[in-house]
Amino acid sequence: MKKKLLFIILSFIFIGSITISAVWYQIPNNVSQTAEQNLNLGYWHTGIVYDYDQNANYKKDDLVIKNGVLYVALRNINSNDNYHDPEVPNTNLLVPMRWSESTKEYRSFHRYVVNDYVYYEGTYYIRKTLPHDPNTFTQQPPTQTIYWEEVTNVNPLHWFPYVVYYEGQKVFYNNQTYECIRGGFKNVKPSSSSSYWTQV
Repeated sequence: MKKKLLFIILSFIFIGSITISAVWYQIPNNVSQTAEQNLNLGYWHTGIVYDYDQNANYKKDDLVIKNGVLYVALRNINSNDNYHDPEVPNTNLLVPMRWSESTKEYRSFHRYVVNDYVYYEGTYYIRKTLPHDPNTFTQQPPTQTIYWEEVTNVNPLHWFPYVVYYEGQKVFYNNQTYECIRGGFKNVKPSSSSSYWTQV
């Protein structure tokens, strides 16, 4: 598995003295541009992002890139797992999902709970009743108004459950703004008592 190591040195000049801070950021070859863009925006992730490898074993919460899309392992995944490929979600009700995708857009293989927001075909929706469980009768797209409700005037920083957030990113949740203080995670709701977020 080929990776390259991006070594970033930040230099700050304070009254004639120089303080140097070094950050190691290990990234796959084919996502170096994405990682550099994140860093330029002030977002930091100190873990490893893997290129997808069909022969690899993955641990729960591993970050994996396949065809430019970031996925998160929902559980330990062995190389011989029938549902190893993140681009092919399982359709078996009795088999738990292996992956989630880092996106605010609706995905049929994601589990959503009441009050979760999604973006679908140019419109924002909120889940208004019953959890959205993959491979069950509740797996209905947001256009099904029994389960979803269209919302307008959504704050552009609104928090979404399946987006992977990085240190330094700000989100809006429950009429409050929070800043991520621990990068590389998803589905942790912002709160003042969280070890992942701080209210700003």
